[in-house]
Amino acid sequence: MVSPLRAVLADSVALSFASAPPATAMGRLAAEGRLRAGVTVDEATDVAWAVASPHQYEYLVIAKGWDLARYRAHLERAIGSLLLGGGPEEEVQPRI
Repeated sequence: MVSPLRAVLADSVALSFASAPPATAMGRLAAEGRLRAGVTVDEATDVAWAVASPHQYEYLVIAKGWDLARYRAHLERAIGSLLLGGGPEEEVQPRI
């Protein structure tokens, strides 16, 4: 079974910002009620860009030798844990 995050990221954040910008993917997540409570589409887009930045890729894949499967899995875990909601019982976490 494909995770909801993998389905959204597969055509946007993890593979190519050019084919589907993060705002499109984050807007889709928001429309489906999947973003963490209190996280806006703009904030989610900013976080997705920061986590999946070229600098991250260069460091992890090029400098540290991660393969693409490991890098994509890392992006899914990182972005998912930062942005996806846990359901109706979820509490809004304080922002630092």
